[in-house]
Amino acid sequence: MITVKKEKEIPVKKYRHPWIYQNSIQEIADSVAHGDIVAVTGQDGEILGYGFYSVNSKIACRMISFGSTQPEADWVENRLVAAKAFRETLSIGGDAFRLINAEGDFFPGLVIDVYNTVIVIRPLIFGTEKLLPDITAVLQSMYPEKHIFLKRDEKAARIENLQHKTGFLKGEADTIVTIHENEISYLVDILNGQKTGFYLDQRNNRLLFADYVAARNVCNMFSYSGGFSLSALKGGASFVTSVDASASALELGRQSLSLNHDLDHAKCEWIKSDAFQYLEHCGQFDVILLDPPPFARSKKDQANAIKGYRQLNLLALKKINPGGYLFTFSCSQAVTRDIFMEIMTDAGKASGRNIRICRELAAPEDHPFSPFHKEGEYLKGLVVYVE
Repeated sequence: MITVKKEKEIPVKKYRHPWIYQNSIQEIADSVAHGDIVAVTGQDGEILGYGFYSVNSKIACRMISFGSTQPEADWVENRLVAAKAFRETLSIGGDAFRLINAEGDFFPGLVIDVYNTVIVIRPLIFGTEKLLPDITAVLQSMYPEKHIFLKRDEKAARIENLQHKTGFLKGEADTIVTIHENEISYLVDILNGQKTGFYLDQRNNRLLFADYVAARNVCNMFSYSGGFSLSALKGGASFVTSVDASASALELGRQSLSLNHDLDHAKCEWIKSDAFQYLEHCGQFDVILLDPPPFARSKKDQANAIKGYRQLNLLALKKINPGGYLFTFSCSQAVTRDIFMEIMTDAGKASGRNIRICRELAAPEDHPFSPFHKEGEYLKGLVVYVE
């Protein structure tokens, strides 16, 4: 059992916020161990809910339920089954999707992605790692034909003292998986790729991007393995330049392109470069896409992140032909949607260009977030028309 300070009860009790920070805790029972599911109580002894306890993380407890009733014995199975049922109501447009989105599916500290024939599990806290046998068993029953792969998150492993290594938990398959999304085939490297291997949270935005690029010269910055690049070719772009600092990611993009015989390989080039340096010296484009890694992983990084995003977007705006578009994203949790809009406003002023915000973009429906946990709304995007 852990007890929260009087002034820290409200976020849990009234607003059902799933995170309790270390500085919000007044007392921890001697019997509580790292990774345990513990009762969370207020000052008067009222049970506010139950959650995973973490010793070293700044988030001391991640709530899995609220109120005095303990989670049911089969809560793990129930939440996985409910997540699957929810995804079956969606029009995914392919064979790759997110099955569990941590707090967004009321299963904190856990991400599960499905890539065609392989399911990738990514535990982020020790509490969920301890449940791997139960999670794997349920996944086997729901998807008996699929292989199950554990992708270790090294940063989380250091903080949470995770024990399991990357590898297959069920079955054995190639770690380069072919997926199909909106009539495009992609190769996903689940072993060496970013996150679980591919940015599934950009699926709908990749489809939308194709609508803006017909007969246009396109630059895909931070292209990774070419998700937006192949979408641009599918949309009829006249030429696509893909820029990334990773040679292996660019090579995977080339290989993905080779799977799609209906796309014109001569209309695509792959350039290994730092994004800021490239934008300083490149020529003009009709459409530029910016999808950088997170510049801020916590609020202490926010000021530097804002400067970085402002400079990046300013460079891009200067390189867009009149009548062109900028697709720009931030996946930094500490940069809110309002802050990102301010960044774009400042960059527009500094560029001396007239700009219009056409659309706001977000993650697709299989990446839900709880209204009680706005931190889960990490992906922000804007479609900007540049005069």
